[in-house]
Amino acid sequence: MEQLASLSPILGLRVLQELEDAGIPATTTDMLGSGALGSLPGFSPPTITIWVPDEAALEQARVVLERVRNEDLEADDDEPT
Repeated sequence: MEQLASLSPILGLRVLQELEDAGIPATTTDMLGSGALGSLPGFSPPTITIWVPDEAALEQARVVLERVRNEDLEADDDEPT
């Protein structure tokens, strides 16, 4: 297994869905852990780590991850301050 990224739960779940839609197998080991999605309250923000099966899938998944991150940044820029 290859690690793609550790992300906030909202962004991580979106990336997982986009990977599934693109036909790229992915999984996470952090969801439904103890505390808030595997974090220790007061010590660190909750994150999920996304894993893909091999190097070929990792390269494809990085493209999807960058697209989702860019869309997320553009959405933040569009919000009024």
